[in-house]
Amino acid sequence: PMIFDPVDDAFSLAELPIVAGRLAEIWVKETVERPLVVGLSGGMGAGKTTLVRGIVAHLQSLPEVTSPTFDLIHVHEGPRCTVVHIDLYRLSRDEVGALDLDYYLQTPGVLMIIEWPERATDIVLDIIVTLTRLENENRQVRINV
Repeated sequence: PMIFDPVDDAFSLAELPIVAGRLAEIWVKETVERPLVVGLSGGMGAGKTTLVRGIVAHLQSLPEVTSPTFDLIHVHEGPRCTVVHIDLYRLSRDEVGALDLDYYLQTPGVLMIIEWPERATDIVLDIIVTLTRLENENRQVRINV
């Protein structure tokens, strides 16, 4: 059960960490028996990394989360789950296929969050979150399960 309406709710950038905390509480329960794979879609500056930063901060008290645009993968291990944050922006579909993600995709206790998931055609997403930057600088958050 969602705490907010995932279809049409809009939030300011400052509110995204609160939304992230709510999502983290729901999603961490899903990782107990199997990994949960979440795709984050949205244009540049839509708030994808801000949302991940809020999830990691909520689950693991690590406020310094940066986009893995150049490193590709950041792994944040914590007591409640391991958050694997992947940014596929710079990769072609072939390069994405060369990433060795099998370990994470088979390990319970993993919350894998993939930015630019449309480049990962071979990875099955459990949830897709689409962030849209609105004219008033708010972000619309849509969740598809």
